[in-house]
Amino acid sequence: DLASLGASLRRRLPLVLAITAGAGLATLGALSLAAPRYTSEAQLVIAPMTTGAIAGATDEARRDAGRPPIGEEAIYAHVRALAGTDLVRQVVGDLQLDKRRDLGAGPSPLETVRRTLGLDPPGAGKSEDDRVLREVQRELDVTAKEGRLISIRFTSADPQLAADFANKLAEIYRSSLVSARLQGVANAAPIAAHIVSRARPSSVPSAPKRGPYALL
Repeated sequence: DLASLGASLRRRLPLVLAITAGAGLATLGALSLAAPRYTSEAQLVIAPMTTGAIAGATDEARRDAGRPPIGEEAIYAHVRALAGTDLVRQVVGDLQLDKRRDLGAGPSPLETVRRTLGLDPPGAGKSEDDRVLREVQRELDVTAKEGRLISIRFTSADPQLAADFANKLAEIYRSSLVSARLQGVANAAPIAAHIVSRARPSSVPSAPKRGPYALL
């Protein structure tokens, strides 16, 4: 009940304050040594299938970007699919991000405090794979641009990873649309995704590192 919760908080308050202060000092120290972060962008054009798949960033696909949109709801459905957990998890697996040594960060200061108070027990439905997936999704930005253009942006302390992730997500989504048509999936629209701009590693930082618990 509330009374017992309040008593528990009062008993543990000195420990919580000490942990919070220590985490704050550690965060400030880490931020002073923060590594730069880089953002890379790939772009897709969503277009109706008419004369078959178009390989790569063709002139026709580029012209499609400025044509009247297929429909706002349809475009945003593609945006949601690109940022969806299943697709992102597939990219994480293909790039073996779960095996990167720098992705083995421990709990954040907030998680440490919650665990100390018994509000967030260790292992409560949060595997290391889930942690990596959440971090990746925080760094991913999929947005609809003008016409039929969709931007896929990914940010990482590793500029090559930023480019690789954006490109891999675009490639997997393009392939998934082709596969759905070839397999005759029910209600699969005759739509193709053309990669009109591939991501490249950036040499210019887009932002400082978010903190010592940023995984990528």
